[in-house]
Amino acid sequence: MNVVVLQELRRPCASSTRRALILLAPLLLGGCLQSVHKGASGAPAVPVGTVRLLSETPGRGRPVLPGDRIRVELIGRYANGEVWGQGPYTFRAGTGSYPDLRAPLQVGAEITMQLVTTPDDTTNRLHPFPGGDIEREGYQVRRDRGPIIIEHRVRHVCRPMKVFFLQTGFGPIEMELGCWPIPRARPRRPDGPTEGAPPDRGILDPPPTARAPADPSRYEGLDGLYLAAREGRPEVVGRLLRQGRDAAAADSIGFRPIHYVGWAQRPMERFVPALEQAYLDVVDTFRVHGAALDASVGPGQALAPTLSANEYRGQTALGFAADECADRLVRHLLAAGAKPDARADGAAPALTAAARNGCPETVGLLLEAGATVDWDPQGGGTPLERLIAVSMFHQGHREVAKLLIRAGARTATARERLTERLANPGPGGFGFGNRPMAREILALLRP
Repeated sequence: MNVVVLQELRRPCASSTRRALILLAPLLLGGCLQSVHKGASGAPAVPVGTVRLLSETPGRGRPVLPGDRIRVELIGRYANGEVWGQGPYTFRAGTGSYPDLRAPLQVGAEITMQLVTTPDDTTNRLHPFPGGDIEREGYQVRRDRGPIIIEHRVRHVCRPMKVFFLQTGFGPIEMELGCWPIPRARPRRPDGPTEGAPPDRGILDPPPTARAPADPSRYEGLDGLYLAAREGRPEVVGRLLRQGRDAAAADSIGFRPIHYVGWAQRPMERFVPALEQAYLDVVDTFRVHGAALDASVGPGQALAPTLSANEYRGQTALGFAADECADRLVRHLLAAGAKPDARADGAAPALTAAARNGCPETVGLLLEAGATVDWDPQGGGTPLERLIAVSMFHQGHREVAKLLIRAGARTATARERLTERLANPGPGGFGFGNRPMAREILALLRP
């Protein structure tokens, strides 16, 4: 009879390892028990980006090794104290998961980190991320809110294992065995203090880098005014308008110059927090020269050969901004008199787009300005009904649901659809992430 051998995946499955699991041998005849994960890089302890250790309290429980699956209790805050996420978070630990950690990582450890963001960061404004247990863990962090503070309390650790039977020309024949809490010896404690904040590890809040002056030659062409608006260059916009450029002229796509202020907030445009005020200044510059805030995208060519023509016909600058939860720009446009029920022809209104993305700041602004809470021009559902159809729920969706219900949204259809999703999370389009948050939203929908 062959023996099932317990070992790490990075070592070959050989008879030199003698820790045998005799009880499993009859079931896993000829198999070799291995760790699921190769390598030790692991997954990040925070959504994405540079991490700084702020403080740590060592744990006293089971040690954590690279490749382990760990579950932590997460609390995420912005520097102003606003909580953006709280709950369980599961991921695979690696050598770089907690940079500069001084004590060996063990269950019970409490670790406070900063996700470093800078005003010149060109990553997306909204960053949704699931934990390793996608059905129960889902969050969204915004990278335009300054420093981001994340606390982890390590609650559980186990080792994902599999049994390897045979390597074939079509790949390995193997079977997952789940995650096992493997007994381990306590690690040696380091000399010196390990609690409290390490030296010079206060919250880092980098200032913005001065923007290079605009190159006038880049804006001399016929598309100069549109380009200046898209790049947030109010000084160039003002100069071109004084030279006689038409603030109301549409380009070949059907966009007027002011539309590019909202268009620039899209993820593909690489949002930069330091330039937010510049776009508000561009709006004010257009207003001074008589541009209409609610000008609609007109007929025009497709943005690319693979896209449809007139895809954004009817949309306004506010509609583009609300779709990306650009709440500072939305607030500025609404205060200047923009209409809150913006939408492209045949598309969902601004309120629906902001609700789907789970941005209560934008939803609140639109509702205060008079957005129609149950408007369904597409026939696909009201903002609340479209919200409960998202693929991953996070706390922003719960706060949006509260705002919509408080504003008088009808709940019967949303309640019925969400109940069906919770009852049938399998194939057929009903699967989704973060079931606990879905249940919290369902509780809000009950009469």
